[in-house]
Order: sequence, then C-alpha cells, then structure tokens
Amino acid sequence: MLGWKPKIKLQTLAASERKQKLIITPPGKVTRSVRASLNLEEASVEGSEAGLDLTLLGKFKARITCTHRRINAVVVEVDENKVAGLEKALEERGYKVERSMPMAPLLDLSVPQMSVDSVWRLGFTGRGIRVGVADTGIDASYSDFKGRLIDYDDFTDSDLSDKVGHGTHVCGIIAGAGSRYRGVAPAACLIVAKVLTEAGGTSADVIAGLSWLSTQKVDVINLSLGGAGNPGDPLARECEALVKDGIIVCVAAGNEGPDPSTIGSPGCAPSVITVGAVDKNDRLASYSSRGPVKWRRRIISKPDLLGVGGGVGGDSEPCLYMPGIISAKSRKMGKSPCDVQPAGSIKKYIRMSGTSMATPHVTGVVALLVESFRRSQLPFDPASIKDILQRSCKKLKCTADEQGAGRVDSLSAIRLAQTCMARVRPRRSPLAATSESASAAAES
Repeated sequence: MLGWKPKIKLQTLAASERKQKLIITPPGKVTRSVRASLNLEEASVEGSEAGLDLTLLGKFKARITCTHRRINAVVVEVDENKVAGLEKALEERGYKVERSMPMAPLLDLSVPQMSVDSVWRLGFTGRGIRVGVADTGIDASYSDFKGRLIDYDDFTDSDLSDKVGHGTHVCGIIAGAGSRYRGVAPAACLIVAKVLTEAGGTSADVIAGLSWLSTQKVDVINLSLGGAGNPGDPLARECEALVKDGIIVCVAAGNEGPDPSTIGSPGCAPSVITVGAVDKNDRLASYSSRGPVKWRRRIISKPDLLGVGGGVGGDSEPCLYMPGIISAKSRKMGKSPCDVQPAGSIKKYIRMSGTSMATPHVTGVVALLVESFRRSQLPFDPASIKDILQRSCKKLKCTADEQGAGRVDSLSAIRLAQTCMARVRPRRSPLAATSESASAAAES
C-alpha cells in the first residue's frame, strides 16, 4: 500500500535457515503445472522429465516447489547460503536461472464517479462471474462476501488469514455487498490466492498463486501488487500466457510516480490491463506510476487506463489516506485512524489509497462487461474487453504516458459493448419473420 513497507523479519534468521527461490528454465518442456506441497512425487517427475538434474539439486539440498507449464519453468527452494553455488552450477550446465523477485502490495464516492450505479440499474452486477484475486488473503468471515467466496488458498507457507488487510480491502472494492459501501460487481464470486504477507512476497509465490487460479475457471484476475522487473521476466511471461489462455488480467501500475518509466512487473506485460490512478476529483494521482515501458529497444505504451485510487492526506491528517477509498477491513487488522464504522453497524471498513485500489475498480467493471457478453451469448476475449474499456474511457488533461486511454467509465463501456454486440448479432430478414409467423398460425 502507499506508505506501507513489508516488515522484513528474515534478518533474525541465520543464513542456513533463510530460503530463496530460483526459477529455472529446463532444457525440455514442462507439460503440467504441479504444486509440490500437494504432490511432491509428481512435481519431481515433471521436473526430471523436463530435463532438470535432480541429483544436482540434492547436492545443494534444494527442493522443487512448483512446475509451471505456461512459462516452461521449475521453481526450486534452497538455503540462502547455498543459492549462489546452485545458481552457478545450474548455469554451468546450460540452464537459464532467474531469482524470484520481491513483491509488495501497491496501495496508496468512487462507484458513482465511474457511473457504476447506472450500470447496476441496467441489471448488471457481476452475477455468475468468477474473479480471481492474488493478494494478502481475505477475511473469509466478513459478511459482505457471504455465499460468494468460492475458494481460497495460501501460497506463502503461512496461513489463510489476512493480517495486512490489503487483500480484503481489494476484494471489497471488486465484490463487496455492503448496504452502504458496495463493490463494483457486488454479485460476483471470488477465488483468492494468498501470495503476500506482512513481509511482502516473491514473484515465485505470485506465479504459484496465478497457476492455481487458472485452474479455478476464473474470468478475470486482479493483481494489486508488483515489483522490479521487465516484460521478459517469469511473472510478466506468466501473465501474458494467462491472457493468451483467455483470462483477463488487471494489474496495478505502481506507486512510483510522478517520474516517467516507473511501471514495474507485472504491470509492464504488454497484454494485461495496466491501471494507473486518479483521485475522487478525477485528478491524476501524483503517486501513480508513469510510462512508457522501455525494454530491448521496444517502447510499450503504459499504463492502459486509469481507475479511482484515492488521494493522500497531508501531514496534519490523522489518516494518511483521508481522501482514500473506503472498503472492507480484515478483522485481523489492528485499530487504525483510517477506520470507518457506519452508524448502527458492527462491521468496520477502512480507507486506503493507491493503484492497488484503482485496479479492483477496473476488475469489477470487467466483471460487468463479461456478464453483459454472457447474457447475449456472444463470444469475447481479453483483447476485445481491453479495447472496449479503452475506447470508452473519459479523456483527462494528461499525456498518454500518464493516463493511457483515460479514466474508466463503466456506463460508456457497457453501452459500447452493447453497440458492438448489436452489430455482430445475426439479424432476421423480414422474409424469415413472415415465414415464422405463417408457420405459427398454421400450427395453431
């Protein structure tokens, strides 16, 4: 979150107790994505059949944690004091080896601002849409998600609780169904992968969570997280592969603005929907990371668009996020000056700001768009959804590197989608209509 830093606890452990993960590209093909925690034998067989030398791993007491089909990689965990030796040994044998990168959440009257309430009046609330969230977890007991939290799992070797509160807040923006503070798609279903903790996380854990989410028949995935990287790193490649497989992926641009070219990974992945932030007055947030992404002599235009992420209060404000987004608060969080408790309610909400908050707003709009296509029984793909969102954005007085296509407008997006659907929907000819009427009259 904006102003929040992971609590690094590893320095209290000896080097032999600290672990690091390496992402290895084997010489052969990885045919299945397998979690070793669920089936160690299958993960080992998959790594071996792809050409990974298990004997070499054994010499360094390294273990396989996951195999990943989409990015053709095997993730291994090894003691920190052995990681350099294993890395060198693998590279000497011709393996491509990449270290898992640190990841963190990207936090810094939003629903009406994006015309979402008008879309609800058209009957679209995200019903039946499956939204995947890779974050700090979720407070599964929170009543605003009752009956719509389909599944959740942990990929951090900790537990399922959300002590940070970031994931619960993000889920509330997407699909919270409170009487006062409602998410963009309050009828959508949630599937949550816990990939971050108070200490942050790694790209390897995020990839593992994404791999699991891809098996849960999700329509869209929200990633309000990021770190250093480029379009060729394993996490960005996994996101690209997910989009290629038909899953829409929305990613926070980051909170490293206002400097240019400050979008990290996986927001730098070309095909994902990379989301920057405006405040509640449609002003570009100073913290919102800017484009473009420069990589291997390529210029990739980013961000793709903006969502409502909230602003930042002054030093005199007790809550840093005083103009921020109000959403669900995990019960595992402590008391905060940013707490909000509606009169007569036992539930607590909390304010937060950042591109982490802008992204789930866009993810929720994606859920509404997918619902509209499903009702019309017409095909769609991630590229068409992204195109509709961008073409229907509200243009601001900002450069393309700051705003992409502009700020998302859900009502304009739905109307544009309906116009596109009307163009491709088969039209009956007057002759066919007359024949059907005649047939019906004859049968009666």
